[in-house]
Amino acid sequence: LAGVLSDPTVRGRGLGKAVVATCLALVDDGTFPCSFFQTGVPEFYRKLGAREVPMTIVNSLAVREDICPFWDKFAMVYPADFAWPQGQIDTLGPGW
Repeated sequence: LAGVLSDPTVRGRGLGKAVVATCLALVDDGTFPCSFFQTGVPEFYRKLGAREVPMTIVNSLAVREDICPFWDKFAMVYPADFAWPQGQIDTLGPGW
């Protein structure tokens, strides 16, 4: 997913939540152990059961490794109780 948006005339109907919940269901059903993602709206995802993971994220292949490759401010993991490791994450490429 990228840029989960809805037309202003239909906002408030839960369409964004339904789209994201459908994707997160792939974690709930065991297809994937977790979902790690970036967002600018962490409160939306907290309500769905995710949590922020405060860590350093780098791209060691970039010219400037000290610049986070994510374009959004918050890194999150779903489900919130997933045992996410401590430390630095190297994306080995541009943000995704």
